[in-house]
Amino acid sequence: VTGVQTCALPIFILILFTLIGKTDAQPELHVYDGPNYCVGSQVWFGAINAGKDNQWDFNGEGQSKLTFPKFTFKTAGNKTITFSTIIDGTRWVTKLNLVISELPTIRVKLKSPQEQCFENNLFCFTDSSFNQNGAKIAKIRYSLGDGQHLALTQPTMPQTFCFSLNEEKGGAVPLFIEIEDEKGCVNNEVMRSEEHTSELQSHSDLVCRLLLEK
Repeated sequence: VTGVQTCALPIFILILFTLIGKTDAQPELHVYDGPNYCVGSQVWFGAINAGKDNQWDFNGEGQSKLTFPKFTFKTAGNKTITFSTIIDGTRWVTKLNLVISELPTIRVKLKSPQEQCFENNLFCFTDSSFNQNGAKIAKIRYSLGDGQHLALTQPTMPQTFCFSLNEEKGGAVPLFIEIEDEKGCVNNEVMRSEEHTSELQSHSDLVCRLLLEK
């Protein structure tokens, strides 16, 4: 008799928990890697207690049937995320709101001539980049194609910075710019001659003499 009672108790508890699970189960939505989310960055979503026939809708900008999808928003603003699933024959629909922040705006202009001779070839720029999402610009990194770098933390904008090309033989060198704000939103840009006239051209002494003789 004792053996029968011992076996019946776990079965009763298992059935009770199963019934409770069927009665109370509902999807819970989670967003990972927060708290700030930016245009162009992947956002990782998750649905706990999901059933079958899962359907995600990312503010009308994309869909997914995965339980833990990743999605990249191409525009900033308030986004409504909708998740639906079928649990025990019932269609559950759950929503959450998410704010996607705009990226910092890069605005750099070449102050010095685009083409210079190697001697005293100082190329200077004015950086009037700004941010519209309410966060301050936290970091800026400028890199020249010849390997030079300039990194600034908590910069005061606008500002002026300069580079001198190291290659005595001359050559065209693009400028790479990366800006990060306090929310972690990062924007980058490569400035070339056809864009903002900012691809630098350093001439060797021989080329300079030839140019002067023309």
